[in-house]
Amino acid sequence: MLKKEKFGNSQEREGDSVDKNLINADTKRQIERIMTLKSISEDEAIILVLDSYAARHARMLEKTVVASERAMMKMKEDI
Repeated sequence: MLKKEKFGNSQEREGDSVDKNLINADTKRQIERIMTLKSISEDEAIILVLDSYAARHARMLEKTVVASERAMMKMKEDI
């Protein structure tokens, strides 16, 4: 049995499934382009696109944490 997760705006997801109606137009274009270039299924293309989004957001979060740590170190030096 798949575990259901509830999200803030009352969306429900089961496992790794994605409601394709929630994908915006830019993402759909990227998915179609990847499907064409790599000759893969739509589900595989969706996974690739979402993985790249997750990696991008992880890098942004890491940069934010590093900047925050630097700011805290500077504040400690100033005190």
